Amino acid sequence: MSRMKNREFLVRVSSIFFVIFLFILVLIPIDKILLFYASNKRQRYLTKRGLSPEIQKIAQESTSYKDSGPAIKEGGLLNYGEKGGYHHEIFSDYESFGNGKQILWILGDSWIANLQENHFKIFENNLINNYSTLRIFSNSSWSPLIYSLVIRNRSNKYNQKPDAVAIYLDQTDIGDDYCRYRPLVVRDNNDKLIRVNTNKFITHNNYDFNFHVLFEDHSSGIIYAFKYLIYRAFYAIRFTPPGIATCGYEDKMAWNLGKEKTRTGVYTNNFANYFKRTLSELRDELIRLNPKVKILFITHEWAQHGLEEKHNNLFKKNISSIIEEVFSNDKNVELINITTKDHVNLNPNSEFIYAYPEDKFSHLLPNSYDEFASFISEGIKQKLFPNQ
Repeated sequence: MSRMKNREFLVRVSSIFFVIFLFILVLIPIDKILLFYASNKRQRYLTKRGLSPEIQKIAQESTSYKDSGPAIKEGGLLNYGEKGGYHHEIFSDYESFGNGKQILWILGDSWIANLQENHFKIFENNLINNYSTLRIFSNSSWSPLIYSLVIRNRSNKYNQKPDAVAIYLDQTDIGDDYCRYRPLVVRDNNDKLIRVNTNKFITHNNYDFNFHVLFEDHSSGIIYAFKYLIYRAFYAIRFTPPGIATCGYEDKMAWNLGKEKTRTGVYTNNFANYFKRTLSELRDELIRLNPKVKILFITHEWAQHGLEEKHNNLFKKNISSIIEEVFSNDKNVELINITTKDHVNLNPNSEFIYAYPEDKFSHLLPNSYDEFASFISEGIKQKLFPNQ
């Protein structure tokens, strides 16, 4: 009887050890795979937008925080945008040299940032004889407040004063300026815009986990994955009170949707009044550089402007109406508003133009950017260089 019990005990112990052995055999390659994933993630973060050049350089030379401290200099955590008074950009200006006599700048948000090399060639082919220098500055979520600071920065950086400037203004700009950036604005005693700070209250998309990936020692892929899951769970909750820590779609687009008030109790006519101010400041920033500068503001309809009358997401307003109101008698300023109908007229096969509803910010589909670039280049030629 005791022999049978001993045998059963040995079988159980052996089974347990066998299962543990199999588990370890499976766990080891999984751990290796997760470590490989962490390594790849680190390589992607090395070129991540928004990291300061010093942090990128330190991370390229070191994989551990233990020897990175001495390399961090004064201002080392700030990127060029933050040092320049505005807080985000991709640091990849495009430049081209032509046969003309005027300096042309084009600025825009993600709609311009999504343009590729072949789209810039459309500008060059159409405008090569109009400009001596073409520079394109763009990044997602730029709006008039940010544009004013970017223009000031680039004028100093390139020691240039543009003769002609085309600026793409997105439908989000009215909400971005009022809700997203206004609480972070710093002005001097003369009310001159000095900077737009980053939002220290927001928890989503902070750089804490990026730094963890770049500088922590990752000896276990499984532990790395566990920490990553905790990070994702925390940020999925998004402790971001509307109007304070973040401005979501409902907040930014309240004016466009025709709402009287936002969900945080702000009357949307305040959005419009502040937008008039930031637009005027943007214009004045350019006039200070060159009193004779010619300015073209470019706007574009969204898919939401064409929805059925009873649709909850129907846009009842277009920021082009505010721009027309502000600059109707301004000899320095021109405006073009690109519509869905313009796309169809240029390309009758343009059945699908916008990424909406999957993309509620209604960016263009890739096949529509050729037309978008053509509209911009033709608008620049007609409005900024009409006699050339």
